[in-house]
Amino acid sequence: MDRTDERVRRGRIENAYPRAHYELAPGTVVVVAPGSGRVPHRAYVSRDDGVAEISFVEAGDRIDPAGANRRAWHPRVRSSGLTEKPRRFRREPGHEFEADKVYDLYGQEHVALCTRACAAYEWLRAATYAEAVELGVA
Repeated sequence: MDRTDERVRRGRIENAYPRAHYELAPGTVVVVAPGSGRVPHRAYVSRDDGVAEISFVEAGDRIDPAGANRRAWHPRVRSSGLTEKPRRFRREPGHEFEADKVYDLYGQEHVALCTRACAAYEWLRAATYAEAVELGVA
C-alpha cells in the first residue's frame, strides 16, 4: 500500500486529501464506502490495465457465486409487499386459498405463504428463502 496526498486548490485555499494506493491481483473485487459512512457506494474489479467499476449484483456474484439465488430471492419478496409477519387479505366468499400453501402475489411467483384461511379472509406472509428451496421454487 502506498499513501499520497491529493492537493486541491480552490481560490486561495488548498486542501490535501489522503489517498491510498493498493496493489491488487487481477480479478480482485473491492467494495468502497466513503470515509464518512459504512454503507458501500461503489464496487470495482482489478484488471491487468487498472480497475473497472462493476455493479453490486456483479460484485456479489463474483464474491459468492453460490449465493446468487438467495440474493435474487429477496427482491422478489420485497416487490410482493409481504414481510415475515402474516398480513390479512379480504376475499370474496368461496376463494380457493388454503393454509400451508404457497401462492403468487402481485406478479411474483411462489412468494406468498398462506398461514391461515377462512371464508372471507386469508393471512399471507413472505416465504423465506429456506422454505422456497425446500419447496423447489427458488
